[in-house]
Amino acid sequence: ASSEYGANTLGGVVNIISKDIKDTAALTVSVAFGDNNTIYSDIFAGRRFGNLGLMLGLNYGKSDGYSLSRDHEPNINEDGGLRENSDYEKLGTTLRIEYQPVKNSTIALSNYYFSGEKGLPWDEEAEKSSPTRVFNEPRYWRFSEFLKNITALDFNIMFDKVLIKEKIYYIKTDNTLDMYLDSECEELAETDTFDDFTFGHKFGLVIFTDENSEFSFGFSSKKDVHKKTADSFIYDEIEYDRIGLETYTVYAENRTYFFDDSLYIQLGMNYDTVRSLGYKTWEEGDTDIEEFDSKAIDSYNPNLLVSWNVFKHLTIGAAVQKKTHYPSMNQMANNLDLGLDITELRPESSVNKEVFIQGKIEKYSAKVSVYHYKINDLIERNGKNFPYFNLQSAVINGSEISVAGRPWEIFSFNLSYSMINPVSTTSLENPGGYIEELPYTPKSVFMLGLNFSFLVDLNINLRVHQQSYEYFNVADYGDPDIWVKEEIPPFSIVDLRLQKTFLEHYSAFIIVRNLLDTNYYEESYFPAPGLNWQVGLKYDF
Repeated sequence: ASSEYGANTLGGVVNIISKDIKDTAALTVSVAFGDNNTIYSDIFAGRRFGNLGLMLGLNYGKSDGYSLSRDHEPNINEDGGLRENSDYEKLGTTLRIEYQPVKNSTIALSNYYFSGEKGLPWDEEAEKSSPTRVFNEPRYWRFSEFLKNITALDFNIMFDKVLIKEKIYYIKTDNTLDMYLDSECEELAETDTFDDFTFGHKFGLVIFTDENSEFSFGFSSKKDVHKKTADSFIYDEIEYDRIGLETYTVYAENRTYFFDDSLYIQLGMNYDTVRSLGYKTWEEGDTDIEEFDSKAIDSYNPNLLVSWNVFKHLTIGAAVQKKTHYPSMNQMANNLDLGLDITELRPESSVNKEVFIQGKIEKYSAKVSVYHYKINDLIERNGKNFPYFNLQSAVINGSEISVAGRPWEIFSFNLSYSMINPVSTTSLENPGGYIEELPYTPKSVFMLGLNFSFLVDLNINLRVHQQSYEYFNVADYGDPDIWVKEEIPPFSIVDLRLQKTFLEHYSAFIIVRNLLDTNYYEESYFPAPGLNWQVGLKYDF
């Protein structure tokens, strides 16, 4: 982990174009068709004209939804077959204009635009206890509009041994969520519109002190604003919410190799400040609107990574890092919707420790790691319709083994196995005290990938999840909360991809997900997709 990314940073979300602009003209066209009237197509075109590069992209997708496994048993809100309310339609465009003033330096303007509509599959078992029950299960909800527009301006300027980086970005989201009283989505109860934006920048300076060392420092800031308008047709009222946050980060980091590059040490820190811009909720016609605020919260997060190449093919290492995660805009908006004081939701902090050993011999590589995370004020909730709260403390211990190899030219493989023990150490008198093991975290995960290249390219992927838990409230109304732990059944999923290249620039492909049509859940009462497939053709020039 690097100190460059502070608390609640967007990471790579604004790096919206990952394809390189080639010196010669490039064109990629892909079209795919699947079950349930699923279609997907995209086109990318790029070309460099001297110091100027240009890339354009367009994609479109539409589907009636996904099918459930044939082993799925009909329930109150789901009779099997095509998953209720899982349809979607989406359109996206990408644009990147890049200028190279000098060698190894770029100035780029990028834009990603996405719009569409989609249904939100509902709880298959929950019953409506009241004809005006809108906000709880089973939630007959649809996004009639889902729009996101991301624009970023990047500067990467290289001067001898100094690299200057600057990113300025703006993210705009406009969503319309329709809530219905019936599963046919005909009787509209409420329409919520969301008008959110993020504006920020990130500056960095990298100094290459010599061939074996570099020092970087920088700062970033961003402003997040969430606005919601709830137009209720049942209660004949309009309610408004507004939340604002500002985040500031300063970081510094040094990376150095010693002893002919056999020893690597990375030492860094970031200092973060999050300041509330206030939040408020009011109804149409209100004249006395109280705005709530909270104090700025600071955090200091150091990190250290040491890696030693003991022998030619063997490396050992250790890392320790302090991390802070502030409540996100979505988490605070969720609690505000439920009428809670969002200032009571505290940031979570953790100290993460890891040791690892990795080796590589000819055609094979392997890595074994063991980690320990100590988390305070973990932000958690019991389910989709519940508020977020702070779990006093938790400990996550785990280990992971991964092996990869290519024993023959036509065959390669990769496998990983992880074991996780996520335990709550919260006392019973605190919120979430009934939680023994963290919800929705599998105790073990096994993944295997097999790749064959003989006449055709065949990729087979296996994923096995074992034993995770969730918690349900079973108390009668008015009684103290009684929570029970329920196991989410383990499952195994096999995916397959078959591809054949012909006439140099063309390739045909078949994708089959959940090949064995396994009936499985990653969250109770929300069945996952059964067998589904796509066939397509791709042209790459």
